[in-house]
Amino acid sequence: MTTHATPTTKRRPRLVATAVILATVLAVPHSISAAASTVVKVNGTDLSCEFDTATAGGFMFAITRERTDENSFAFVDMVIEPTDPSAPTIVGGKDGPALTSTGFHDSWDVANDATGDLIGTATVDASFTRTNTFQVRRVYQHSTQMGIFEDVTVSGRLTVATAAATYLFDLSGCEGFTQDRLDVAHHPNGPKADTTTPANDEPGGATVVTVGAQVQEWTGGASIEAEAPCIIGTGDEAFEFPLGRTVWFAITGTGASITVDPRGSDFDTVVAAYAVGDDGLNGLGCVDDDDVGQAQGLLTFDTSAGGTYLIQIGGVIGNLLSDSDDPQWGRLRLQTS
Repeated sequence: MTTHATPTTKRRPRLVATAVILATVLAVPHSISAAASTVVKVNGTDLSCEFDTATAGGFMFAITRERTDENSFAFVDMVIEPTDPSAPTIVGGKDGPALTSTGFHDSWDVANDATGDLIGTATVDASFTRTNTFQVRRVYQHSTQMGIFEDVTVSGRLTVATAAATYLFDLSGCEGFTQDRLDVAHHPNGPKADTTTPANDEPGGATVVTVGAQVQEWTGGASIEAEAPCIIGTGDEAFEFPLGRTVWFAITGTGASITVDPRGSDFDTVVAAYAVGDDGLNGLGCVDDDDVGQAQGLLTFDTSAGGTYLIQIGGVIGNLLSDSDDPQWGRLRLQTS
């Protein structure tokens, strides 16, 4: 048995049904020139379920990725926490589950999380109905992802049976989608991040912009560490999202909402906005991917007339062809409205 007991992790915002239009990257002196490209075809299905019943809560996450580069993988993870305080937390999972684009029908051993002893079996019997179909093209620093995604509705149930109790979970609230895409990795022979520090590398040097502004900037020389945290979500769902090589912009509030749009940039951006107050910077919001599936997050936030607001824009930590701890960087294209 392979047991995959892992903590629940925050997931990046799920793609929604829409067509995505990619802006052309400008040819500039610092542009990355590609010596070669690698194309990988990827097919897969994702299923994510959270449970909260009178007898138990928990989650199940399953994923399959068939890839033409011999890096295929598939697994299911499950954690069940009974409401009975005397009952053990139940964990289980397996590699290579029978998860397809039409359903998930499989079983695996489950164990007592505290002792590792096998105590029963989990059985999933779920069918998928495809709903929204949408096309996505996403740009990262050294790669592009493009393909067809489909949302699915889920019907069926998960049964977790031990000698002491049986737990039943309706799967109609699960989220699922399929994908059929191409990943094109660009192998650059052009320059690495330069050492020229942007004037707006820190909040104190923020570039002043107005509503309607269009700005272009090279971010390769920005400091690796972000100057302020990016908090996504609110309350118990809030978490800090990693970013780096950030640059800063200042804008005056209009009394209406302001939108910060870096779409058209040639790397995976993260956008955060802050109100400037007597107690420092107060976060107003942060986004990674936007709501139409692009890797350049679009952020809208409310403003007060005459108020001062700072915008921090940087790159996602990690890149396909470089150090996994290095933030992405490149040509930032920014519009405000």
